[in-house]
Amino acid sequence: PAGMEAARAAALAGHHVTLLEAADALGGQLRLVPPRRSEVAGLVAFYTHQMQAHGVDVKLGTPATAPLVRGMQPDAVVVATGVTPRRDGFQALAPAVPLPGLDEVTPHTGWDVLRGAGLGHVVLLLDEIGHYESVDVAQRLVDDGHRVVQVSRYALIAANLEMRWEMMGAPLAASLFAGDFTFLPRAVIRRLAPGRADVAPAEAPQRAQVVEFDDVVLMSGGVPDRALQDELADTAPVVRVIGDASAPRRLEIALVEARQSVDSLDAGWTRPFARYGWGGSAT
Repeated sequence: PAGMEAARAAALAGHHVTLLEAADALGGQLRLVPPRRSEVAGLVAFYTHQMQAHGVDVKLGTPATAPLVRGMQPDAVVVATGVTPRRDGFQALAPAVPLPGLDEVTPHTGWDVLRGAGLGHVVLLLDEIGHYESVDVAQRLVDDGHRVVQVSRYALIAANLEMRWEMMGAPLAASLFAGDFTFLPRAVIRRLAPGRADVAPAEAPQRAQVVEFDDVVLMSGGVPDRALQDELADTAPVVRVIGDASAPRRLEIALVEARQSVDSLDAGWTRPFARYGWGGSAT
């Protein structure tokens, strides 16, 4: 989404824009959003139309490489490669402690669930996000008939929603509890083993309980995908890294940052482009 908004804003500002998309369709993480959240899921169709309407040269199935980008001789490169989901079992309530036993199980991520991964009946879900994504994953599992045990560092389901909890969080929680769903608030997974986990309140590790499961899903946020950043660093006079590729952030912040990145490019283009003698194109 950050890359598409940057492309749209640059095209609206009059620049020739080429959008390189490694996948076979636009959207990135937006394509994982369930249709019931139409206000977000609908952004894929919106941006697809915007790319066409404003003449953005979209190249699907085209991973960016330094030789490819350098050969295009762009005046500016905007890197919006997003994140990859963490699989290391990070828990904010025990940040310095590796999750014991993680190497004894096969962890899945929320992205795996939303992409339709086949999981066993009982799913242990670690939620370090507390936002729409964790609700979407839990609801998908419940709707598919799974028994879900959600371990969260938060006291409330979707505690990080921007609106008041009773307006948004409570209805979402009610929908989850209508299925086979258990919520363990302010809790930490102390140890994993095949088919079982020791889970305890954060403030009372001695009160651990055993939770049996068939599969475990880890939702500990994402790691910025920076593989291309160093590779593309010298492909243009100006290179910007935006969105989750810079650091994980909310969708609305990423979109605002994308627009601001184009404004900053415009403000800083005159001197470096006069030196290089290039025109005004962006990738």
